[in-house]
Amino acid sequence: MSNHKNTVYPIPEFDSLTINLIGDGSRGLLCITESDSFGQDEEMTLKKLISAIKYDFDKDIFFLKIHKGDIFSVGTLPVQYKDVIAFGVLPEQLGLNIDYKWYEILKFDHSRMLLSESIKDLNTFPQKKQQLWVKLQQMFLQ
Repeated sequence: MSNHKNTVYPIPEFDSLTINLIGDGSRGLLCITESDSFGQDEEMTLKKLISAIKYDFDKDIFFLKIHKGDIFSVGTLPVQYKDVIAFGVLPEQLGLNIDYKWYEILKFDHSRMLLSESIKDLNTFPQKKQQLWVKLQQMFLQ
């Protein structure tokens, strides 16, 4: 008889209580940011960006803050989205194994994704905010 115990590691299931998803998302836009680098200044910047693409922050988007290092599959979120903008979040954290560049619109079967540096970085470096704005216009205003 063996003294070794088989250790079973549970596979984490999606728990909507641990994910702080806010907004009505009526236009299918999902915005994701890291909570660690998201304060009042960053919230104001995000609301201005959302308004600039003619979306309403509360009604038109889903907004999700995750902790640095959190990993989950964006496909398991219990919401319907067609566009994703991730600020300072790497694709691996969203369950995606893809090549990417910041400020490049990625097209998938049923959605598009734009990866941006963190909003804190955007506020610090205006040229980065300009790069993001060019892509946001392509995605939503042209």
